[in-house]
Amino acid sequence: EPEEQTSILPCDPWLKFEISNLVTRHFVKERFPPFSIVLLQRNGLPVPQSSPALNFLKVQISIKNRWTDVTSEILPYWQPTQTIVNQHLTISNWVFQDLSSVHGGYFIIDVRAIDMEKEVMPLQSQKITIVSSKAHDKSKRFSRTDSEQS
Repeated sequence: EPEEQTSILPCDPWLKFEISNLVTRHFVKERFPPFSIVLLQRNGLPVPQSSPALNFLKVQISIKNRWTDVTSEILPYWQPTQTIVNQHLTISNWVFQDLSSVHGGYFIIDVRAIDMEKEVMPLQSQKITIVSSKAHDKSKRFSRTDSEQS
């Protein structure tokens, strides 16, 4: 199938990344719920134990908007180079610093292998929408005010 072929990857990658527990809508400046990136064989099966080189895989994890990489603006304290240990990495310390509406409507997490990049397919997540917490705060404030008045 010609659609699967790409000039960026000269050899056929046999591994892929998968993201689990990713929330696709969240509030700006609030801790983003933890999610995991897992390294699997392209067919979805676990990586064979006979591949110790894959126990510590350096990856680049960045945030892109519709046009470009915005990681340093959106997650200023994030170190984009991470290590997937034993085919698994949990990310739990993100706090988005800007709304997705300012960036073309959405963000995408881009995951690329630094080590063995020709053997691992890059991954782009589903679109993530980061919204203002004003509506969220108002509902909290109103419910608190109502209970205080009674």
